[in-house]
Amino acid sequence: MPAAQEQPPTLALNPQATAIPGAKAAPPPSPQATGSPQDVAAAYVKKKYPDLAGGRIAKVPSAAVASLLHGREAFYFSVGGMYPLATVGPHVRRVLVVDVGKQEVVFDFDSTVKDDEAASTLGGFLPPAGPKNLAEVAATVAVFAPLDPFFSQPDPDFQARKGPGRRTTATWSGPRFRYVVVFGPDGKVVSLKREDTRPKPICSEHRARAQALLADGLRVGDVIWDELTARLAPHHYLYEVRAANGARAGLAVVEKGPGAARFVSAHDRAGLAALARDVLLPVRNAESAAESAQVVLALQAHAGAAEQAPLGAPFFAVEASGAGWLATSRELGASVRFGADGRLAP
Repeated sequence: MPAAQEQPPTLALNPQATAIPGAKAAPPPSPQATGSPQDVAAAYVKKKYPDLAGGRIAKVPSAAVASLLHGREAFYFSVGGMYPLATVGPHVRRVLVVDVGKQEVVFDFDSTVKDDEAASTLGGFLPPAGPKNLAEVAATVAVFAPLDPFFSQPDPDFQARKGPGRRTTATWSGPRFRYVVVFGPDGKVVSLKREDTRPKPICSEHRARAQALLADGLRVGDVIWDELTARLAPHHYLYEVRAANGARAGLAVVEKGPGAARFVSAHDRAGLAALARDVLLPVRNAESAAESAQVVLALQAHAGAAEQAPLGAPFFAVEASGAGWLATSRELGASVRFGADGRLAP
């Protein structure tokens, strides 16, 4: 955070549009493995997965996980978007568990593994399930190993029954999906089975409409569809636009339906700000301001208007600013301001 007497540079969308002394002379400082649990997770990721640039860290928003993991906090580490899946680049979904007292990552789980491996790994880490916490353990299993790691799911709601034999079976069912977790006599996870036939979105028609806007050798790239963007821009698909040489050249946005479409060049700072203001849901509190700021600065990087996207919403400091909010990235030293209406400030 800047010194109390200084006002951090405020960005509508492009942090390079404001003068940040030394911004080009040195990269932003890396999070250290001390301090908050999210900083510990960030330092671990930077050391363990140095080749996975563009990854994001977010706290696991599950009451069951928080209740079960006493003295520990869980974070998602993700690279690549959700459905519609991008055709290039890595697709990573991991859960990192930080021991708050030890200041270290004590569990690193790949959420994309198959059922048998997931059951074996989670059975070795999670505490035994008993009459009082079985629903929490089953829900934590479904959060760590979701129905589909690249598609959102409702909050798990398991129902338990005795059997088979001395085992206990917890089942969670919904429209076109079913999740079954079996616990052994000792309460440990021994197996899980996921059945998921929910329809996944495709965007070929939306992509074609976006491409029709472009000229001069520009082409529509992959859809920008990470978890935060999917949640905070629920009515639109956003796409990277690439030049003939592969360089990022702006953003295209298409209203779901498909509906209205528009293209904004990376050089149009006001247009990029207006696009973000139009497609993002209004912020409601400090937490949502941090999340929206993460998306705003990430869109800026996708457009080619910035060299680096922030690591994740947990790495923003948020303070009240008049009737709105000011969210500052501790990594980039750039800030995003939201007005009293919850929208990105002009």
